[in-house]
Amino acid sequence: MDKLEKEVYEILSNIPIDIIEEDDYQQSITSSDRWYLTSPRENGIAKGTTKIGIFNIWLAVKAIAVATDKPFGHDNTVDTLSTICDNLSNYGFLKESPDHKRNRFKLITNEELNDKREKRSSANQSSND
Repeated sequence: MDKLEKEVYEILSNIPIDIIEEDDYQQSITSSDRWYLTSPRENGIAKGTTKIGIFNIWLAVKAIAVATDKPFGHDNTVDTLSTICDNLSNYGFLKESPDHKRNRFKLITNEELNDKREKRSSANQSSND
C-alpha cells in the first residue's frame, strides 16, 4: 500500500463525519453507498460501525487533490479515489456494497447469449483444427 492509499484509508476509517443527530448516531450517518469498511471500528463513538461518512469521502478527495496537485473535484481526483478504493478492497480493507455490484450487471437477451455461444463454439473448433 502506497503513502496516498494509507492516507485515504486513514480518512475513510476514521469516525464517520457528517451532520448527525446526537441521539441516534448510528442511524443518522449519511454514508457512501458504494464502499464500507471490512472490519467494524474498534473504538470511539462509531465503535462497531462500518459505514464511511460522506464528509470522509470529501476529505479523501481533498487529500488526493493536494497530493496530485489537481483542483478539488477534478475528474482525475475522483477517478483516483475510485482506483484507491478498488485497491483497498483488493487488500481486504474495504468492501463494495452488494447493491452497487448488482447495478453493474448487464442483462442480455437470449439472442445475444446464443450469439456469444456460437462465437465461442466456432473459436473453439478453429483452435482444435
